[in-house]
Amino acid sequence: MWWEHNGQYNLGRNFDLLKQGFLEITYKITQGNNQGDQQTIAIELIEKLRQFSAYMHNSIQVVPDADYRKTYGNKAVEEKSFVNIGGGPNWHHPCWQNLDLMLSERDATPWDLFDHAPLPFADNQIEVAYTSHTIEHLDDETVQNLFDEVQRVLKPGGIFRIACPDAASHYRAYKSNEPGYFKFIIPHASPDASLEQLFLLEFAAHASSLNETNQVKKLSDKEIREIFESAPMEEALEQCSSLCTVEVQKAQNGGPHMNWFTESKVQSMLTKAGFEETTPSAYGKSSAYVMRDITFFDYTAPGTSLFVEATKT
Repeated sequence: MWWEHNGQYNLGRNFDLLKQGFLEITYKITQGNNQGDQQTIAIELIEKLRQFSAYMHNSIQVVPDADYRKTYGNKAVEEKSFVNIGGGPNWHHPCWQNLDLMLSERDATPWDLFDHAPLPFADNQIEVAYTSHTIEHLDDETVQNLFDEVQRVLKPGGIFRIACPDAASHYRAYKSNEPGYFKFIIPHASPDASLEQLFLLEFAAHASSLNETNQVKKLSDKEIREIFESAPMEEALEQCSSLCTVEVQKAQNGGPHMNWFTESKVQSMLTKAGFEETTPSAYGKSSAYVMRDITFFDYTAPGTSLFVEATKT
């Protein structure tokens, strides 16, 4: 769903989440049996209204098309020399192309990264590339192919920005026994789900009892504890994620998380792809001005995400 305001487009995902929140509160209103329930519901409703007001206040495209033209030139804008890889079926920006597995009613190009096909661009064609919360759905071989391809299609000086779940942050939350951390980022999970299974769902979902597949060995809570007590973080993460398979991922439409990433792993893969400059980044702090527009970029779980950028020299 898209919301159009003052002639500019903005992503409707936050709007959809707010809408769902209103629906949940409406349901609670119909179920409330006493004055205490009604007071709690009223407080929740006021908070949702506050969020909606803030959403509408920020619903204008921050970086106008004119700034794209001023920075990159008319030809780059007209040819849409900016690509979001895995933006989702509802992501649209008037200056950008979007490659995604899911079909879209907008102008996204259907693209299956598991095919390892060359990206549909010439060498040195793209000004800026972006991918957010996509690589955790892919195996290492596919991610490396993606990084190789982005390096090929970027112009010299072009920037590639990557956002993904921060495995080190998840690991710290697990070791600190913080189930609320995972229940916040996995709101659909059962309230009875164990800390171990919630943790596993974030980087090796196929092996979690919370995932529906029966084609992969499931790790029990005890086995997960033993793995992370006996091995260093990255070794333990890899031991679990190695149970995930591309076949199962495709059968589940690429939805679950099957991989883990730390800053060092992402930078190592970017270096292998040929990028000589890689730097850690942060929410809303891209070195490319156009990607500091948080209406379109970096909005997915920023508090638990890892941000890395690479520049083609």
